[in-house]
Amino acid sequence: MKKVAIFVDVSNLYYCIGKRYEARKLDYRKYSDLCQTDFGEVYQAYAYGSYSGDKANSFISFLKKINFTCKFKERGEDKYRANWNAAIAVDVVNIVDRVDTVILGSADPNLLPVIEWAKAKGVSVIIIASNINHILKQACNQFIEIPEELLEDEKEVVQEPGE
Repeated sequence: MKKVAIFVDVSNLYYCIGKRYEARKLDYRKYSDLCQTDFGEVYQAYAYGSYSGDKANSFISFLKKINFTCKFKERGEDKYRANWNAAIAVDVVNIVDRVDTVILGSADPNLLPVIEWAKAKGVSVIIIASNINHILKQACNQFIEIPEELLEDEKEVVQEPGE
């Protein structure tokens, strides 16, 4: 069975999904299940984000419960402090020799160099995000625009950072 590594930029998905589906949020369990069901065994899953105070504690605990390694920074006044592109790239570089597929949960075109690098190493790159940039669509092996079925039911209570 193929091994996959998942790299999810929580802030990017929160923002992009919010633009497409007003007041809706991603169901990370469904997202993880899709990755495992459709693309292989999840070798490692990372979630990157930011928080303010203790507002994200339950969300981070939930992500850990469904086997995400969480990397979160406290959000300050510097809006760029929560930019995880360099850390995502480093984590991809560190794991690429152990997986067959890298799944990126981000529509950020600044990830183009790491996509190209991973593909040059023989690893398939799949982007599962919302409002994916056309440059990324051309660069990756496959992309999936997050469908409504991967969103939380409107009744669910799990909170994401920024609420």
